[in-house]
Amino acid sequence: MPQFIKVSDKVIEEIKEFAVKLDLENNILPASEWQKLSDTARKVFCHESGLYGIPTKELILHLNTLIDNWGFNRNYCVEIGAGLGWLGQGLGIKCTDSKYQATAEGKSAYKTMRQPTIDYGKHVRKIDALGYVSRYEPDLVIASWVSHRFNPKKPEMMGFLQGVKFDRILDHCRKLILIGNDGSDESGHVFNPILEIEHETHRLPFLMSRSATPNGDFLKIWNGYKK
Repeated sequence: MPQFIKVSDKVIEEIKEFAVKLDLENNILPASEWQKLSDTARKVFCHESGLYGIPTKELILHLNTLIDNWGFNRNYCVEIGAGLGWLGQGLGIKCTDSKYQATAEGKSAYKTMRQPTIDYGKHVRKIDALGYVSRYEPDLVIASWVSHRFNPKKPEMMGFLQGVKFDRILDHCRKLILIGNDGSDESGHVFNPILEIEHETHRLPFLMSRSATPNGDFLKIWNGYKK
């Protein structure tokens, strides 16, 4: 149970009961099941499981509808920064990740941040985001709670040294979807430079996360420059 957070026995029991129902490979739960958890239990469970965006059945259905409406072949769609890989697997698309958390440096960094590391999905291919996208030029790129690249010349913009240069991703795809939270500067998503480029913002009732500002959960869509 919790590695870095002290919680009551009641919350631990609540998490144990919920974990029995959750199967990210075969049974993505509806938002209503996640909403049954207390706020504390949900946040602790996500923290210990390495979840930032919460996997809901409604989100999978919504993204599948977008893919169908755009007429994209799922063989030419990819999730970057896929982590556990539940989202891409639920959509039937490719999953990639640099797998930084599996490295000695990554494990040390996350331990310093008091964050558990994850076990990457077996179906998640080890390759950095820009490397994959520039090579294969997919129609659609999806990134859920993926940090942008830290710019040492603009430290106030936050980001991550191993983060993604999203503006360059746009050069190699037709659509880009980002899922995250801009309700505060907690996640750093509000500082992502790509937000300066024209895009659509959707606030959806089934978008959930472990953020302290759930009203800031977003799904944003950009048009890429690939013809």
